[in-house]
Amino acid sequence: MQFKKIDLPFEYDALEPYIDSKTVDIHYNKHHTGYETKFNTEGKGTELDKYDSIEQVMINYDSISDEYKKLVRNAGGGLINHNFYWSQFVINRELTPEELENNNLIKEQFGSIQNFKDEVEKEGLSLFGSGWVWAVKENNKIKIIKTINQENPWMSKMSNVILGIDVWEHAYYLKYQSNRKEYISNIWHLLPFK
Repeated sequence: MQFKKIDLPFEYDALEPYIDSKTVDIHYNKHHTGYETKFNTEGKGTELDKYDSIEQVMINYDSISDEYKKLVRNAGGGLINHNFYWSQFVINRELTPEELENNNLIKEQFGSIQNFKDEVEKEGLSLFGSGWVWAVKENNKIKIIKTINQENPWMSKMSNVILGIDVWEHAYYLKYQSNRKEYISNIWHLLPFK
């Protein structure tokens, strides 16, 4: 089984001015491609071949033998996380019915979209080192979690992911330097939470 990164669903400069085209290029073509290549090269001909998708691999993480857990967590995690990351951005389109429903649920649960954003930002700024901040929907409730490195909600069998913010420095350093707060604050312009 060959596990693929998604085709970038926009041009490199489509996220400007919030994420610059050079960062998108390096992030997608170097980092994301690196995870895809490593996962497929080292996972080929192993027990991972029995899975039909990277989501299935992650959801079955606990069943993977110890020999391949590190590969799945790091390279497989990098692959699925970035597949989600690129696909979540809203560029020149209306929100989908599901996104509108999520926004209504967020307003109901957090009091406002801004309160939700503040909570996500707090989690992103409190994460030491590299990782991700996520929002997942379970049982009609929104849960904000953070993971280190390339770990992700799918590994904990949470598959209804509605938000994933990459807070590795490679996601923002060229434009924002070490200012993670400004990066997280600006990324909301690209996300379906209005």
